[in-house]
Amino acid sequence: MGLRAAYAFFFLRFTDLHQILAAMTGFNNYLMYLFGIPAVLGVLLSGGIQRAFRLRSSRYLLAFVILMSVASVFSTWIGGSIPFTLAYLRTSFPCFLLLAGLIMTWKEYWRMLQVIAFSAAVNVVIARTMGKLFGQQGRMGIEIGTNNNPNDFAAVLILLLPFLGLFLFAPKQRTIVRLLALAFLLASSYLVLASGSRGALLGMSVATVFTIFKLPARLKVLAVLSALAACLIIAAALPTAVGKRLVSFGAGSDTGAQQFNSDSDIGAQESWENRKQLLEKSLLYTIEHPLLGVGPDQFPNYEGKRVQEETGHIGQWHETHNSYTQISSENGIPAVVFFLMALGYSYFAIRRVYRLTKKSRNGDTELKKLNLAAFCLLVSMVGFCVTITFNNFGYQFFIPAFVGLAVVMTEVTEREFRKRWV
Repeated sequence: MGLRAAYAFFFLRFTDLHQILAAMTGFNNYLMYLFGIPAVLGVLLSGGIQRAFRLRSSRYLLAFVILMSVASVFSTWIGGSIPFTLAYLRTSFPCFLLLAGLIMTWKEYWRMLQVIAFSAAVNVVIARTMGKLFGQQGRMGIEIGTNNNPNDFAAVLILLLPFLGLFLFAPKQRTIVRLLALAFLLASSYLVLASGSRGALLGMSVATVFTIFKLPARLKVLAVLSALAACLIIAAALPTAVGKRLVSFGAGSDTGAQQFNSDSDIGAQESWENRKQLLEKSLLYTIEHPLLGVGPDQFPNYEGKRVQEETGHIGQWHETHNSYTQISSENGIPAVVFFLMALGYSYFAIRRVYRLTKKSRNGDTELKKLNLAAFCLLVSMVGFCVTITFNNFGYQFFIPAFVGLAVVMTEVTEREFRKRWV
């Protein structure tokens, strides 16, 4: 019961469908409680909490949560940090427990990955049917939900996009399913670029290079040609203003500034400069408050008040636009170290599974699927972790979910597939 509720719970989390339905109908549907409470009960009654913390990455994540809780007590504004931390403990961190504590077999794990892949397809449908153009540049995004701006929505698409490879490349898959997966993959790639998010462009580029690098030598040339053809087709379909924005990295330089004359170009340049200033300040506040930061969710308040006190001018009152300095400036250096260690150890745990299964598949269908699952997770992690260098995703549920998926993959692999490697 708990596991089936968790499937529905994560489908809603990855698609924001519960919030979209609430906005469309005008009342709170409580779908998250409907599925979340049975899922949590499943973890508690099945001993899932003990299973969840057997690996090092989960303990690193727990250390980060503890330090975040301490930082909220010593925050520059306790009244803002403590409720925020409690919300994180109620909504984001449990996602790790649901994945690491409920899934116990390879069949259950594969089904959860399929749920995530299906969520990617649903997000494409949502974007095409309910998408909105933002600003004068015509950037594509979603107006409703948690990720209700083009940058954040593109980051979520990059995270989910590689999971479509499960439907596209899984052995013994029907042709119609492969064609649909390919269509959604191309549509999702277009939406990422149509968002006009330069961070998402960088993240998708790095993920593409990583994918090509990991492929066998015989497939590298085909992959490069396919990627170039897809890029040309998508680039031709993009609005001109969006295309200009995507190549506006470093527009603040004297040479670059001469190339930006339209209103949309000036907006891209100002956005770049504002984010650069926020990054510098977040690094400065990290150095000034190295142990516990300025408090969870308090960077905007601290920056705005401090700029006004020091200069008399109005500060930006905005988040850091960098998930890693968001954590370091608000929770301190020890917290961001454990945050990065949880991510890094999860990545290397998945990579180990990928390497072991790559060498030992020997025509085994399930081993091929496990190898494919590990590969898709690696691509997703690489693309997403690069993209959130330009987004505020430090407290979202995605990082705990990655850690949970890594923990379960390691456990399932050791328990069910170890004998097949010999």
